Amino acid sequence: MLIPAWEMAGANERITLFSGQLEFEREGQRCSGTGTVRLDWLPSPRVTFTLESAESACDLGLGQLTLPTAARSFSATAFNRSIQAPPLRCKYLGQVGQEVDRAPQPVASVIVHLCNFSNYLGAPVSTQTGGWVAGRLSLSDDEWDIDIDPVPDLQKIQGAVKASGGYAMTHVCRVARRDRAEFLPPGPLDQLLRFLSFARGAWSGLFLPVGLDRQGARAWDGWVCQKTRSYVDLSNWFPVHDAQPFARTYEKFSGLWPDPDARRTLSLGIAWYVHAVSSGELEARIIHAIAGLELLAYFVLVHWSDGPACAGGTFDNLESEKRIRRLLGACGIPATLPFQLSECNALIRGPHGWKHRDGPEVISWVRNSVSHPVPKLALTSGIMHEAHQLALQYIELAILRLLEYRGPFSNRVRWLAGDVWQGQYDQVPWAV
Repeated sequence: MLIPAWEMAGANERITLFSGQLEFEREGQRCSGTGTVRLDWLPSPRVTFTLESAESACDLGLGQLTLPTAARSFSATAFNRSIQAPPLRCKYLGQVGQEVDRAPQPVASVIVHLCNFSNYLGAPVSTQTGGWVAGRLSLSDDEWDIDIDPVPDLQKIQGAVKASGGYAMTHVCRVARRDRAEFLPPGPLDQLLRFLSFARGAWSGLFLPVGLDRQGARAWDGWVCQKTRSYVDLSNWFPVHDAQPFARTYEKFSGLWPDPDARRTLSLGIAWYVHAVSSGELEARIIHAIAGLELLAYFVLVHWSDGPACAGGTFDNLESEKRIRRLLGACGIPATLPFQLSECNALIRGPHGWKHRDGPEVISWVRNSVSHPVPKLALTSGIMHEAHQLALQYIELAILRLLEYRGPFSNRVRWLAGDVWQGQYDQVPWAV
């Protein structure tokens, strides 16, 4: 079982990265003294510094923070200062940015920490106490091997962050080249963020990567934290009781990533998806979901080799519902309006001049009604909620189709209606 390179015993617990002599310089002014650099979680994750100095004060703003004993320098912004006299004591609080003048050294592997990820059943892995945990996810492609393990006492930590909100280290990842050659850190963390956040349904950032040499000693570390969503109790498509089939799609995800059109589609499509799941008012989440579907439709219909040919000009002339309908057809996803969505089904039986009476038409009309100055429909919260869930399921299935996934998924439309419990899975429609 992988061991974290940095310790974080509880929810929102600060991680001290350095303690000792610091120097802050800005526009020719410099002050030095003792202080700390640490990863603070609240109100949002960021690396901060505190510095207490007996020298004359520097102005606030962007400057450079130097750690003389560690021979490291960072861009930094001092945003708060207090002055006490006599004797003179200046205390600064600021945010640490990118490291400067230090090129990364080749490493054999990188240990990186994962924030607020789902608990799942994976392959058995031995613990430090001699037991076993069904918790390893193994991802690989032509270049990389990636193992993901839960931290010890994961359920206790998740219970604490669920009760208090915020952030916690839930998993540890190890990244290494398949040929075991050395590489420049940090490795494929950007695409890994998108892949894992799609599984979670929220940003699950990787933070504080540490590069290890062949003997397992620290050779490099990065004081960075990717964007991360504070804890929210989510249920989405990810089959937590059978997670490894999705892990195997990482090879396809990684194969698509070098293509600029595919990378933009996956990057922005997953961004629209995580915002549509949990960010903002319901009306805004509906708009985000439709934006994600239209982005996916463009890639599938214009660029995807498995989809039907559709020239860009032709795509531009299609209405939103037709784009979504063609997307679903190309991906093998049924467009019929599920009978479980009772309020949406009652809506299409009304006098609204429906042409197709299917899912794409309903979610497009609902989006138009919340985004146009004159609503197309008189919407209830139930109609909006059902349309939102259907749009989310379309995004989930379209991305899974691009990744050639053929495993189970949690059908949010069915568990919304109470047809199944959330741990009961369906097969993706193109694999049935």
